[in-house]
Amino acid sequence: MFNEFNSTKLEKKNVFEGLHKNRLFIGIIGVTIILQIVMVEVLKDFADTYKLNWGQWGICIAIAALSWPIGSIVKLILVPEMVEI
Repeated sequence: MFNEFNSTKLEKKNVFEGLHKNRLFIGIIGVTIILQIVMVEVLKDFADTYKLNWGQWGICIAIAALSWPIGSIVKLILVPEMVEI
């Protein structure tokens, strides 16, 4: 889910700019969060998952949040323009 933010504006460094105006994106993020919680907490037999406690959820969210600074660093890498042949 965190990578969805990085993917919205590939060329922009501030991925949060203007997101509050995009209701579709906010809806998709909300549905993604709900589905992830349901998959882990409710559909454990179907999805072959285990329930997580609050600490485990926190660790998962912290690790996933690392995609934001990593994405910012990657965007600093200059990519030369492609030349058409």
